[in-house]
Amino acid sequence: MLPAITLGRFKRRSSCASRVRHVRSPGSDYVRTARAKGLKERVIIIKHALKNAAIPIVTVIGLQFGILLGGAVVTETVFAIPGTVV
Repeated sequence: MLPAITLGRFKRRSSCASRVRHVRSPGSDYVRTARAKGLKERVIIIKHALKNAAIPIVTVIGLQFGILLGGAVVTETVFAIPGTVV
């Protein structure tokens, strides 16, 4: 139980805040232009905002997965838990 708490504690520290920051920042020019064209809000969100926000989100998630994997190796070493082999 302690290794799971250790991994969860260090993983959750900045994940939500960084994802929200990356969703809000990219594509403001795209959204402004789409609104100026008179497109529906649903089309603006799906085709312009989420499409442009997906690239940094995927990058951040990939980096966080690497950090979690590295943290799992360190946690297994510290708590002397061998990795599971399927």
